[in-house]
Amino acid sequence: MQKIKTNKFSVLLFLLVFFILPLRETSAEEWWEDQGYNVINSDTTWKKEDTHFFNKKVVVVNGAKLTIEKGATVKFGKNDIFLSSLDVIDGTIIAEGTREEKIIFTADEEDGGVFNIDFSNNPEREASFFRYVEISNGGYIPQMVKNSRKIPFIHTAIALEGGVPAFQYFSGKMHMENCEFKNNIYGDISAGGFFSFENSDYLEIVNSNFNGDASQLAINSSIFCYNEETEEECPSKFILKNNWYGDLNGPSGEVLNDETNGVSVIGSVILDSWRKSDLIADPVIIIPGITGSEKVSNKWKLDPILHTYDDLVASLEENGYEKEKNLFEFPYEWRNENSITAQSLREKIQTILTETKISKADIVAHSMGGLVARYYVENDIYENNIDQLITLGTPHRGSVKAYLRWEAGEGFFGIEELIAKHHFENEAYHKGYDNVFSYIQEKVLSVKELLPDYDYLFGIAENSMINYPDNYPQNNFLEELNEQGNIEKMEKVNWINIIGNLENEKSTIAKIRVVDSTVSDRWEHGMPENFYNNETDQGLEKSNGDETVPLVSAESVPANKKIELNSTHNNLPTFAQCEILSELTGKNDCSRVDKIHIPNILIFNLFSPIDIQIIAPSGQWAGKNINNLDEDEQIDGAYYTGYDTENEFLTIPNPENGEYKVITEGTSNGEYKIEMAKISEDENGIASEISGEIIGTAENGVQTEKTVEVLEEEIVTEEKDTVPATIIIDSPQNKSYQSDEIVPLEFTTTDDSSGIDEEKTEIFLDGEIFSQDKIDMAYLTKGEHNLKISAMDKAGNSTEEAITFSIQPTIDSIMENIDHYYADKLITEKATKNYLDAKLKIIKMQKMFYEAIKVSPWPANFKNRLLKNLARNINREIENLLDDIQNKKSISKNILEPAKSILIGNLGEIGV
Repeated sequence: MQKIKTNKFSVLLFLLVFFILPLRETSAEEWWEDQGYNVINSDTTWKKEDTHFFNKKVVVVNGAKLTIEKGATVKFGKNDIFLSSLDVIDGTIIAEGTREEKIIFTADEEDGGVFNIDFSNNPEREASFFRYVEISNGGYIPQMVKNSRKIPFIHTAIALEGGVPAFQYFSGKMHMENCEFKNNIYGDISAGGFFSFENSDYLEIVNSNFNGDASQLAINSSIFCYNEETEEECPSKFILKNNWYGDLNGPSGEVLNDETNGVSVIGSVILDSWRKSDLIADPVIIIPGITGSEKVSNKWKLDPILHTYDDLVASLEENGYEKEKNLFEFPYEWRNENSITAQSLREKIQTILTETKISKADIVAHSMGGLVARYYVENDIYENNIDQLITLGTPHRGSVKAYLRWEAGEGFFGIEELIAKHHFENEAYHKGYDNVFSYIQEKVLSVKELLPDYDYLFGIAENSMINYPDNYPQNNFLEELNEQGNIEKMEKVNWINIIGNLENEKSTIAKIRVVDSTVSDRWEHGMPENFYNNETDQGLEKSNGDETVPLVSAESVPANKKIELNSTHNNLPTFAQCEILSELTGKNDCSRVDKIHIPNILIFNLFSPIDIQIIAPSGQWAGKNINNLDEDEQIDGAYYTGYDTENEFLTIPNPENGEYKVITEGTSNGEYKIEMAKISEDENGIASEISGEIIGTAENGVQTEKTVEVLEEEIVTEEKDTVPATIIIDSPQNKSYQSDEIVPLEFTTTDDSSGIDEEKTEIFLDGEIFSQDKIDMAYLTKGEHNLKISAMDKAGNSTEEAITFSIQPTIDSIMENIDHYYADKLITEKATKNYLDAKLKIIKMQKMFYEAIKVSPWPANFKNRLLKNLARNINREIENLLDDIQNKKSISKNILEPAKSILIGNLGEIGV
């Protein structure tokens, strides 16, 4: 921040301002009117559609407020008697334009008009405000004006100094932002006057452009403050901040800067930095989505892992934005509820606007960040300080994919999601949770706020869509956000909604077919059909979208403008950078930046008590600098949480293959583990993962070194685990079971080296994936069945174990199954059940007679004739019952599959 000083310049100027018209207010107004002035003495609005042409003076007095609408042009013509001007003497002027519709003050050049704006206001009045105002062709030099003896004395006094600028400030409170001064005749702004140190007068000009004129004079200031004893320059009354002076090295004049050709700034001002480009734009704030922020040395940063926003930020810089001047980032704790984050956003905006002295900010919000911004705008905490809001791929009605994570801690498919899964696993472990599901449910509540607030579950049992919110995990956050009254509040900002819509019409999960859960404590509201069978669609039906947000969700809430791009969700910040620039600035000439492409990433998750340093095959390193290596040789783009965090991990983007050194330093004594994973994504967006593990014992302060080899298809540790896991199946066993038995599924998997990868354990019954914890023999056909269990350890070694068991139906087991089927509603009518029971009792009775006769002491010939006749009767009864089940409509229609087929097969086995 620089203070610019000058010699006392025209003290007479101040005296003239305050003593030119030492009259009563009414006498002054009468005098102005007699002189032909246009007197504004009550609140007045100049509308855009009206003509505002003046070849006279316009004076604002009597506390009046002059409001000028956006898009209005105020033009001044020639007057041979006195100068045309706008003089704010005792009132307020509010001129709030926009980038698209500036307010323009200019002279009628064809008419030979000249003008200036004089601001000598009462400091007790409300502050005046200019935003997106252009002042051009203003000011004059004395020889331009005829009859100069008739010009008011104040102008003549200044003219003696060489000319009059376009805007003269003498007193009062005036703030200008995003304004432009160009082609003015003699300088842009002068300021002069005497003030007490305590009074509230000020002139602020921020984020504006001084494009220069013939004199190359932008600012000439002579402001003094006094008290009873002293009189001195007080530059704090005139603040210049982040303006453009025609040169990236800033202004010339009394600034000690020999490297600039910028316009001059002379006199008593505070020069608080300058912009290096002529881009006039509100400060823009980049808000990331969920998992888009991480802490680096205990400070939040935008995605340091996948660098999702690096290209966007670099592009904005390339096109004229400057960090910490008009380009800001808002990384945040994305695990929190969005309402909490919105409060933090409010504070961030306040801080930025205070620092930059701009009244409004622009927002570019990706994914969930758009919901944060919307919550801020739609609630009472909003302070009317956002101009443009650009949302990128925001799930305005939710993302169906979030259901998988909230209901079961599942659904991590792409490279970004697999990284997030490792992230969650690490955090869950250190927070004392057994699994990711429980951790998300209790600690990552933002996931719930991404759930859709519309119908998206299809019930297999009901054979229809389930109506939201019945039997859904309810999203109260989105329901409130999307209430009509709240959506209407979005009219307070200029909202541009940029969405991804891939050409592939089956890119994004849009509907889930659900069945009753077979996994304990998961899928409370329904498990996706065949979810654990990767050979199926897993119950996930896809439609249009960006791979994360369905099109219907992205576009369902009306914005001022919608832009549709053929981009994936995570690529939108890069893909849309030129559209973003155009909407923010109006610039169509865009320099694209597309440097970040990370199809592979190497992760090291630490399970204490150690710190870590990784040295790549090239010799570059990442992590804690345990070996005191050259700081300039760190791996580009690597991320390390820092060694003073609880959940310590490290990532390396696009890792080279080869041997890595893993340096550890004990932070206390005890066992430690390092889990490594290389995640890759092919050109079709399909992600895969290889993993490895290092286990050791740490001693406090002791360093160790191990090596791992990262190859294309595997990660090899020094002590490579080549022994597969052991599987023992305890139940069922290799034997025959009756068809009415329910047999528990019991098995153990053990691995003494790298441990079991629980998610890779799969159970197959007769070649089909099986996810229940018991086998109901009533639903299996007679004969042999195969149970196979496959498992994989964390080193990638796989193994299988299988057993064969058989089912032998009996008359008793069939009768038990009739009750079972009726309870399960596969026999739909009680009359049918009773009929089957009666028939089977007859058959059972006959079979009992048959068995009794077989062991009787009766003569053989007599006994054989009885057995033959009885067998014929038994088989006839069975055949008749089978015929009824298959062909008698009153019976057949009331027995559903698979009960019917199993019953038919089993009855065929009990004849004699």
